[in-house]
Amino acid sequence: MIFLTSSKSFCQEELVKSNNRKLPLARSWFEDKNIDLPLPYGVSAFFTYMSRNVDITNVEVAFQDQPKQDINDFASFELQNKSTVAAVKIDAWVLPFINVYGLFGYVSTNASLDATLTIDRIVSPGPPVVIPLSDKSTINGTYFGVGSTLVGGYENWFILCDFNYGYSKISEFDGKIDFWMFSARTGFQSMINTNKLRTWIGAMYLSSNRTLNLSVENDILGLVQVDVHQKTKNPLTLQLGTSINLGKHFEILAEMGTNFSDASIGVLSGTYRF
Repeated sequence: MIFLTSSKSFCQEELVKSNNRKLPLARSWFEDKNIDLPLPYGVSAFFTYMSRNVDITNVEVAFQDQPKQDINDFASFELQNKSTVAAVKIDAWVLPFINVYGLFGYVSTNASLDATLTIDRIVSPGPPVVIPLSDKSTINGTYFGVGSTLVGGYENWFILCDFNYGYSKISEFDGKIDFWMFSARTGFQSMINTNKLRTWIGAMYLSSNRTLNLSVENDILGLVQVDVHQKTKNPLTLQLGTSINLGKHFEILAEMGTNFSDASIGVLSGTYRF
């Protein structure tokens, strides 16, 4: 997360190196005004922790060779997910104010489910069948993503908008979990010796949909297949973060977010630019 800032000193050696670079495109206007551009390419390693509740949009069941049917009479339905993501990010500044990137990594999710389903009998007469569901499991999978960041600023003030799409290949969640994430941040830059320190506040919107597949053995109905369709309960969080640049090549970043209710997010990353 490196931003456009004004620089009073732009040495001749850096000008020569800049003239030999392919990216970013259309940088001459910025360099003529002594705006210090970041090095064009970056490799980052980051770790993310996220805990949030989800809403149940629909529940489908299938039993006794019957087709799937919607079940809306359920109670005490609680589902919470705690996820960690470890990934590598590769990015490039294609324009001085537009960065594009790709993500590859590993995700681990702890899912906790507590529910009671009420199903009307189809074959034999009698009262509805009540099936308790309780599932606590850790599931893992690969994680992929792509995104872009738009940045700008004036003197020591900056603003950025970011969006990305990601998905994880996990068999327990109907093949994959995918999400869209949008965020906006604004803050200020200061100097510690020759290192740039940035602090910011912002907001992030995370939209995710997925399906949890369960198999439950019941004494009356036999094997019951349950599909739980989910979406993010409270997608918006407020963000607070800081980063420090160690010269032009290294950056360390930390960010935390919350909605003061059911969601919390923490991010740590280190970046090398070249």
